Amino acid sequence: MAYAASAIAPITARFRKRIIRDLIGSTALGFGIGYYFWYGVHVRKMREIREYDQRVMEEVRREYGDWAAATPPVNTKKTGGLIPFEKVGAIPLESPPDTNAVIQEAAQTE
Repeated sequence: MAYAASAIAPITARFRKRIIRDLIGSTALGFGIGYYFWYGVHVRKMREIREYDQRVMEEVRREYGDWAAATPPVNTKKTGGLIPFEKVGAIPLESPPDTNAVIQEAAQTE
């Protein structure tokens, strides 16, 4: 034993302590950055997108009516394809108004 006569005791388990400290630190830092991204960036951006979509849908409803703002058919893996308009539930079955009739009606009221 070469170090038995040394005045300073050898440093034991230094590598293991360093590995544990690095793993805990990097995990905590990763969770912190992930939390910041999810709530600081992603959720805020998704809220902005939803608000924009709502504004556009309201504008489309005011300008063209409810039929134009209906959601398109849903493509799902369970059904193996598109669900027909009638089964989606959010789409009214009425057809769009005849533009020529609307124009003539507007011209008569003037």
